[in-house]
Amino acid sequence: MTERTGGSGVSGTETIAIYVPLSKEQDSFKDNNRYTLGPWKLDGFKWFSSGTESQVSVLQARTPNGISAFYAPMRRETLDHWGRKTMELNGVHIQRLKSKIGTRPNTTAELELKGMRAWPLGKEGKGVRNVVVVLTITRLHVAINALGYWARGLAASRAFARVVLAREHIRYRAAYMLLSFAGALLGKREDESMEDQPLERLALVPERKGEAQLLLRVVASPVKAMSARLAISGLAYAMESIGGVGALENDRMDFNVVYVTSDVLECWLGAKLPKRDALQSESETLSSAWKTLRKELTTQSQKYLLTNAIAVMENFYTIFAGAVLADAEVDMDPIAVEVARRWVQVFTAKALLRHDVDSA
Repeated sequence: MTERTGGSGVSGTETIAIYVPLSKEQDSFKDNNRYTLGPWKLDGFKWFSSGTESQVSVLQARTPNGISAFYAPMRRETLDHWGRKTMELNGVHIQRLKSKIGTRPNTTAELELKGMRAWPLGKEGKGVRNVVVVLTITRLHVAINALGYWARGLAASRAFARVVLAREHIRYRAAYMLLSFAGALLGKREDESMEDQPLERLALVPERKGEAQLLLRVVASPVKAMSARLAISGLAYAMESIGGVGALENDRMDFNVVYVTSDVLECWLGAKLPKRDALQSESETLSSAWKTLRKELTTQSQKYLLTNAIAVMENFYTIFAGAVLADAEVDMDPIAVEVARRWVQVFTAKALLRHDVDSA
């Protein structure tokens, strides 16, 4: 998906797809899974492609009717110098491997595409709509990874240093609850049997599938971005609590691995603000802080929102996390009640104060 013109913003896709049916000779060639090669020919350049050693790929390319999604095998049959069938890369030329600070086991490379054979996925020109679904799920996967690393750091600080980082545990619990809420929204959207059926223990989840899907679009990006960002600072606190041991490349804790990997997670899949039209739906469960933020999003200029994008995203995350934590009070768990109380008192108050200062 990622090209030189931008990251997760696929509107600048330069890869071109042309419908060129196979010749009779080519029609006998198969891909690495023994399937017939596709009738579309792709040419372009993918600047950041992970999983280079995979057997298949799903990619975006521009057609006469707009950006479309395609399925392409990574290898195909061809004839060698003696006329015998052999396997080659499917129009893929690996320019170079990327050297990253984290997620090194996941091979990433720059790929040049010349005559790559592919099959269309979905309707032509609807590639952006198709990829949004995948991006939403992948963003939640990134958040899960970040919280997993964060939890590992907190566990290490408790076990080795016997230090309880109360503030970090509150932040972690808020992030975990908001991620769980996003997962419930995803389940509501994906499971046909849940159509118009309320989730008894999650009052914040809309009863209707369409409303849950809209809310998931709004929540997914901030959940991913803030989970990764908070995990970085949380791991730094955990490393500091252990002292010099936290800076060692230790097989038992692997702080060096999880910390740099968390740094990379913040970069994955962008952290864009939700579109304005996705924020128009009313929600009775959100506080006056949400109303203030919503007013800001709908009345301020695009220039203002872009200039203050990080602060706006942090406020959005803080308010939603507070709403989810407050909803957890129905369990009558004293810890859940105390965490929710502290979050609302400290973090939401800071968000409102930051908004007042910015407005001034």
